[in-house]
Amino acid sequence: MRDKVWTLALMHTARMGEATTPEKIIEETEASERMVRQCLNVMSDNGFLRRERKVDGTIRYLPTEGEGL
Repeated sequence: MRDKVWTLALMHTARMGEATTPEKIIEETEASERMVRQCLNVMSDNGFLRRERKVDGTIRYLPTEGEGL
């Protein structure tokens, strides 16, 4: 299941140049919220994604600078 989370997160951000959210990944993979958040945090911590906290407190993940096809 973690592979699906990584694949979708990278597809949304790096390939499509879009932001993604844990909720979007959960909906598409049916993975647990905890697993999705852990995967996205690991991806962000290791430079695969950039985490951004919006004014309303929600978190979204974006391509790192210079990424996107």
